[in-house]
Amino acid sequence: MAITRSGIDYDELIQEDRVHGRLYCDPDIFQEEMEKIWHRGWVYVGHESEIKEPGDYVLRNIGLQSVIMCRDQDGRVHLLMNRCRHRANTVCQAEKGNSMFFRCAYHGWSYSNKGDLVGVTYEDGYDEGFRKEEYGLINVPRVGIHRGFIFGSLSPTGEDFYDYLGDAKNYIDRVCDLAPDGEVLLTAGRQKIHYRGNWKYQLENLVDGYHVPFVHMMSRVYESRARVDRQVPQEYGSTGDYGHGHTTLGILAQRRNDYSAVAGGRVDQRGPTGAAGTTDPRVMKGIAKRVGSMEEAERIVNAGPPHMMVFPNLMLIWEAIRVLQPVSANETQIHFYPVMLKGAPEDINIMRLRSHEFGQGPGGRTGPDDWEMFERNQLGMEQRVNEWLLLRRGFNDDKVLEDDFGVPVRTGRVRGSELPQRAIWQHYKSVMSAL
Repeated sequence: MAITRSGIDYDELIQEDRVHGRLYCDPDIFQEEMEKIWHRGWVYVGHESEIKEPGDYVLRNIGLQSVIMCRDQDGRVHLLMNRCRHRANTVCQAEKGNSMFFRCAYHGWSYSNKGDLVGVTYEDGYDEGFRKEEYGLINVPRVGIHRGFIFGSLSPTGEDFYDYLGDAKNYIDRVCDLAPDGEVLLTAGRQKIHYRGNWKYQLENLVDGYHVPFVHMMSRVYESRARVDRQVPQEYGSTGDYGHGHTTLGILAQRRNDYSAVAGGRVDQRGPTGAAGTTDPRVMKGIAKRVGSMEEAERIVNAGPPHMMVFPNLMLIWEAIRVLQPVSANETQIHFYPVMLKGAPEDINIMRLRSHEFGQGPGGRTGPDDWEMFERNQLGMEQRVNEWLLLRRGFNDDKVLEDDFGVPVRTGRVRGSELPQRAIWQHYKSVMSAL
């Protein structure tokens, strides 16, 4: 029995094929999530391209705690807690900018962008026991960076960064490898979405193939031009469990190649899984130059961008990434960052931006549908009847198959299999049951 210090029994709330609605509504559970998932574990914070120049900074959160992501004058990346060491005021208010210093407006203490305390007002009022070097901004205890993607953990101890990332690393690599220069840029701006619902709806939704034909009817109208529904094998949309809560939708290279044969010539030069511009000959030529052959470039592009949920908050999807930001048990923000391909012609990146807006913008053909579903979910979840949620689709029908990278992965072969949701919840239970 996994009863935590808070008295919550997660073994009771999370079973193999169902979960209890309390998990989406209870403020006590939300607070425990902040401690055990968001503050103890690894969380995606931002991308190096957002702080390209010395002095650049952006304001972010790890869980509910404010963090400054910045680059110092020596070019090094820092994650600094946004809290003055004097009386706890925040020292940075702007979402982004460029500055060598952060100054607390309350009493005037100033810090360098390395976190050092460099200025104390009326310093002669302190006795000889006061040492400035002991009162710098607190660094986020652990920072991990892979291919420009920056993660942080507020716990000084815990799982190694690359052990946490596991085989999800391959899919971050795939995002970058679609660029001619092997790097992506998250410099096109940020789109913010706010919905009245729990953060875990989006966690589950990204890798849920079951809802697509019903929620995204407008998307199906466009796809019918390629006759996708009638020609793509049922196995397309298979799901994968990579452990650590990382899950995918559509993981098998051979399935993607089937899809490519059907939809390779779609409008706006979209690749087999929605990678706008990647099939353009100029992009292909750039990738081939970097990887050594056109054959390898074609393999990368045919496999397409990943559709992956990196637990708990990074979503890799088509021309963008999404980042989850919980606010409360029934309030969530999602931040979208269109992914630009470094080394690609300008018109290709503009195409990618327009494609992202077409799908995920305020009038987009897919994103707004999901936000509506999340709010309806929350309204239904607050009704205290029939409180169990069924996650039985594809139950006991999993197989271990190789993914694009030759990694054996537990795979749901039933169309719309709920394997990812079950995998997420089992990982969630193991984390939340820890004392």
